Amino acid sequence: MLIIGLTWIILSVIAGVLGSDRNLGFWGFFIASILLSPILVLFFLVLTKQKPTTNE
Repeated sequence: MLIIGLTWIILSVIAGVLGSDRNLGFWGFFIASILLSPILVLFFLVLTKQKPTTNE
């Protein structure tokens, strides 16, 4: 049971890091993956676009 919990949290952190350049940001994707499922959120990340970057 501990292994499943640790895996869930590690995948949630990965989803948060990958989502940090999206509109929800790190915390939005991290909380969503904790509440829903990291695999579902990672799939959602594939479907969403990154924030546009500003060229200065």
